[in-house]
Amino acid sequence: RIHPASMFVLLGVSLGMMRALDSLWFIAGAAWLSAVLFYLSFGIRQLVFVHRIGWYAIRNIALLYAAYLLFFISDKSTGFWWQFLLVCVAVFTLVYEWLLLFENSFPRRHLITALALTLMIGELVWATALLPLGLINSSSLLILCTYFLVYFAHHHFHGTLRKALVWGNAFIFVIALAVIFGSASWTL
Repeated sequence: RIHPASMFVLLGVSLGMMRALDSLWFIAGAAWLSAVLFYLSFGIRQLVFVHRIGWYAIRNIALLYAAYLLFFISDKSTGFWWQFLLVCVAVFTLVYEWLLLFENSFPRRHLITALALTLMIGELVWATALLPLGLINSSSLLILCTYFLVYFAHHHFHGTLRKALVWGNAFIFVIALAVIFGSASWTL
């Protein structure tokens, strides 16, 4: 069962993208992405897809990527705290729903885990906003960090978090970070 809170995140991101973008082509692309995410959410909710966990992960990653893009597109000279708070609420909503649906091992730890992950991701959002990486690289960096944090939380709940898994994923993480930082222009 998918909770309707993620649909409110999808609605907020869709409306925010329509407001923040000024070109007709970008607005059409944002509308298309919103429609795909809506139908993906509807398909997951109505049990249309066979392997819902994978589709749900794709939907959450795409929705978080759109939220991060919206955060970095919008003007931060006024209203930085409101934008930051809205991104943190979106991250908490999606991570909590993700844990609630697919981590049945320790149901009492979902709230505290979602809050801790949101705090870590919020700090990463704040730190990334200070870096001169650019729109796409900043969003990619946050998605990379978010994915690995949720991935490690998933393995922690299942008791499969081992040293070899951490080192293998740390190697992939460092290579992805090198690609993201290497492709940035680093200009102010």
